[in-house]
Amino acid sequence: MQRHAITRMARALLAAAVLLGISSCGEPKSRSRSVDAIADEYLSALLERHPEMGTYYSIPGARHDRLTDNSLESLAAWQQREDAWLAELDRIGAPGAVGSRDWGTYGVLREALAASIDERVCRNELWSVSSATGWHTQLPAVFVI
Repeated sequence: MQRHAITRMARALLAAAVLLGISSCGEPKSRSRSVDAIADEYLSALLERHPEMGTYYSIPGARHDRLTDNSLESLAAWQQREDAWLAELDRIGAPGAVGSRDWGTYGVLREALAASIDERVCRNELWSVSSATGWHTQLPAVFVI
C-alpha cells in the first residue's frame, strides 16, 4: 500500500477519533442507525483491511500478525463496503445541528469515503509495482516497529 494512502486514512481516523470524543450536547438520535455506529464500523473495518496501520500508529489492541490483502478481489470487496457506507450516510443526511458531535463525525467520515471513491479513477493499485515506491518498500518501517 502506498504511504500517502495510509497517511490519508490515518488523518481521517485521527479526525474521527477526536470528533467522537466531543460531547454530543444531548442531541436526540432518531435514526435507525447512528452516524457513530457507521463510523465505528468503518474504523473497525479499516483496521481489519489495513492491519499494519495498528502497528504503524501504535493503536492499542491492534493485531500485528497480518498485512493488507492487496488482491483485486479484496479491493473490490472493500470498495463495495465504502459504497454502502457512503450510500447509508447519504440516506441519513447531514445532521442539522451544526457543530454537534454527529455533524463533525458525519463530515469527516463522508469526506474520507467520498475521497477514496473519487480516487479510484487513478487505479493506484496498478501503480504500486515500482521497486522504489511499491507497497513492499513500506514493510521495513513496519518491521522496525
